[in-house]
Amino acid sequence: MIASVHSKQLLTYLRLLDFRLGLLINSGAPLPRDGIVRVINSPRLRASAPLREIRYP
Repeated sequence: MIASVHSKQLLTYLRLLDFRLGLLINSGAPLPRDGIVRVINSPRLRASAPLREIRYP
């Protein structure tokens, strides 16, 4: 299970390294696609804005 703290930590790394995209992969998920979360670092995204993450269906 991927907790919100994992997404926030990845977003911090993306901001520090100036990367635009990151993937969180949970290798313990029943199906590989269920364990993948894409996190986007956008210049418009600030600390007060909600975290932008896309979960694959």
